[in-house]
Amino acid sequence: MSNEVAEQGGGGKAAAVGLGCGCMGVVALVLTPILATTLLVAAGWDAVESTVKSTVCAVLGPLAPSSCQPASSDPAVTATATGVAGWSAEQVGNAVAIINAGLQVPGVTLRDQGIAVMTAIGESNLIDVTHGDAAGPDSLGLFQQRTSWGTAAQRLDPTYAATSFYKRLVTIPNRDSMEPTIEAHTVQVNANADYYAPYWEPACALVQALTGQNPAQASSPAQGASQAAAPDQFVGKAAYPIASTFTVNPTSYGWRTSPLTGKAEFHAGTDIPAPCGTPVYAILPGTIVNDGTENNGYDTSLGNDRIMLAVGGGVVINYLHSYPSGIVVHQGEQVAAGQLITHVGSAGQSTGCHLHFEVRDNASQTSQDVTGQPVDPLAFAKGLGIVWPGE
Repeated sequence: MSNEVAEQGGGGKAAAVGLGCGCMGVVALVLTPILATTLLVAAGWDAVESTVKSTVCAVLGPLAPSSCQPASSDPAVTATATGVAGWSAEQVGNAVAIINAGLQVPGVTLRDQGIAVMTAIGESNLIDVTHGDAAGPDSLGLFQQRTSWGTAAQRLDPTYAATSFYKRLVTIPNRDSMEPTIEAHTVQVNANADYYAPYWEPACALVQALTGQNPAQASSPAQGASQAAAPDQFVGKAAYPIASTFTVNPTSYGWRTSPLTGKAEFHAGTDIPAPCGTPVYAILPGTIVNDGTENNGYDTSLGNDRIMLAVGGGVVINYLHSYPSGIVVHQGEQVAAGQLITHVGSAGQSTGCHLHFEVRDNASQTSQDVTGQPVDPLAFAKGLGIVWPGE
């Protein structure tokens, strides 16, 4: 592989130790389990480069060594609110971050999200690795991005790394007519354009498990992923955050034209119009980690209150636009589901009285700052049995 390819690409999985990448197709076709086992004993498993390992592992099937299993500090988990069968909690968490990063980039589709997950599986097995390989010693992170993609800290940030990938992906002309592996190759500049093909189906299955949508549907818009889309731990404990008689705006979550600036923006919550002064309640039991009076939750120049309720499971509920006089809870207070916490207002960046209802997953349960990734609030609420008119 040329130095140009090595520098431009992501992981650039081109060179193998002991076996060259040029023989990958031959290995995949003719390597038998007996021959593969003999090869590994002779060459030493640890000396075999990862691209060759993946092919050998696939050929060996049930005879494959334990080293074929995904490397992770977390054990494999079942398909629950915190994982998907066959993937560790770490891998699922990184997949969620990759999928949700797609919501922040205009033009990203569900198919693009699947391609991003496919690429990360191929490059790092969805582990945020802190080292490169023979082809790219300076490669880092989920996408094995090299120094031209950003600082080490940026490349090790799943959201930054995925966002950078998407920004290049959406510039590819007629990309939906390409094979997924070719799209990934165009961004990553891998020496082997077909390298990512074996990871497309596993990526589709994982994305579908996290979003309920199949990435093979190219025309579908980008979807939000959540490990807490319908969490069992919350079922039966929820209450309406605002009276069930109010009609929600089901299209207010996601990309839209800002009514204030006229520019495209990602709106992280669902708007529920209601008269100012309407009571607002805790949807779930939890802890108030920001009562809207701290500088990072309350912008004194805008009067933009953000009340943050940490409910466990990595989920934080955000309520915006209350006037300070309407807030009745304090930071650190434990609240019950259905407990009054504030009242509807029109403070801050608002065009009228309404509740901005926002749900964030993978969020800190103690920080006053906004963390985690936004997920569709109506889908989250529906998983709890909460449905408003207009949905």
